[in-house]
Amino acid sequence: MPKRNTKKLKDEELTIDELYERYQNEIRKKAGFFFEKFREKISSFEDLYQAICSIFCYARKTWNKDKGSFSAHLKSTINRKVIDLIQGIPLPGCSDAPFDILKTEYKSRCRLEDFEEKDR
Repeated sequence: MPKRNTKKLKDEELTIDELYERYQNEIRKKAGFFFEKFREKISSFEDLYQAICSIFCYARKTWNKDKGSFSAHLKSTINRKVIDLIQGIPLPGCSDAPFDILKTEYKSRCRLEDFEEKDR
């Protein structure tokens, strides 16, 4: 099937694949920004990028075109949800099998002192 020209189409007229193609550079830039900012906490760029792609799908699902552009909604959603992931809050719909972007030492909020015996 030939690829249709999507340059003149509005975001709401695009399929999710076409919308992803339109915003994939923005998604990659956001992944790069957050990876640089939180490099010491994030296990890999690829894990972060996949999580942001999942956030893209969530943003597409929750977007209301009457409230604003998809571009603004996507940027806002990515910013909020990546910060949630870094704080250990799972993505919506992913509580049973959450994306795991954090390094092991940042997954637990417990300290070593919490497990040491106090009577020694």
